[in-house]
Amino acid sequence: MRQVRAKQPGLPIVVLSGQADGEIALEALREGAQDYISKNEFNSSSLERSIRFAIERHERQSLEKKLLQHRQDSDAARMVQQRLMPSEFPSLPGFELAGRCRPTDAVGGDFFDFAPWPGNQLGVVVGDVSGHGMPAALLMASTHRVIRTLREYVPDPADLLVAANVQICEDTHLERFVAVFLAVIDLETRQARYVGAGHGGVLMKKNGEVIKLPGTALPAGMTEDLAMEPTGGFQMEAGDLLAVYTDGLYECQKPDKEILGQPAILSLLRENREAPLNDLLDQLITNSRDFCAPDKPGDDITIALVRCTE
Repeated sequence: MRQVRAKQPGLPIVVLSGQADGEIALEALREGAQDYISKNEFNSSSLERSIRFAIERHERQSLEKKLLQHRQDSDAARMVQQRLMPSEFPSLPGFELAGRCRPTDAVGGDFFDFAPWPGNQLGVVVGDVSGHGMPAALLMASTHRVIRTLREYVPDPADLLVAANVQICEDTHLERFVAVFLAVIDLETRQARYVGAGHGGVLMKKNGEVIKLPGTALPAGMTEDLAMEPTGGFQMEAGDLLAVYTDGLYECQKPDKEILGQPAILSLLRENREAPLNDLLDQLITNSRDFCAPDKPGDDITIALVRCTE
């Protein structure tokens, strides 16, 4: 048994013995046999049954090992991905920050970031990679790192996304794309500039007025020559709330295919615009999950919130 195992570790084994000895049978099973038959129980039916059982047990054990390895790989990937997201948000005079990412699978293609920006500014980034699972997660990590690296050398939001698009196209060969919203807020003047490569946001004013911040270009990775519109801008004042979220938040569906929709999200934002940001995040995510219950959301959900407090 040991010699066979050393040469063919994955080979299913059935032991046929002249000894009806429980100790030997148990030892054979410990050494990796799938089944044990004594000669006094041997016939064509028992042999066929044991062979079928041995093959099925071997296949089940192989599948369990693969599932365990996959689970371990997914857990490791999820931990790496979580480290890329800010776990603590910078404390900035006059601002409150909060964000959350909830992938629909073990790992996802969404990300957000609150990044210190040159010139006493704050970068607010939300991205959504096409697709799900490990391929999307790998592109998500690459895009996150590219934006973090380029900010020191290309601080203008539009120029940065054009430069990032070159790297994303090289990584994906135009097979995947990344929708990215990038806003850069001056922490003194409260003036903000933004670009949206296939992604927008909203500015909820203190009085409940909604100012939509539409996308300004195609998603990154769709074309090597990304045509970026001039950077948009907006002024933040005390009580204003910048909300940027991926489409998984409002495109969730009920089992009958009814879609939640943007108006429901904007209504919830308006009604709870003065709530603590973490409570608001809870309400937004719970609302979407409850809407599509008992199914789970079909896409990753990511939200970044910035409130001007003075």
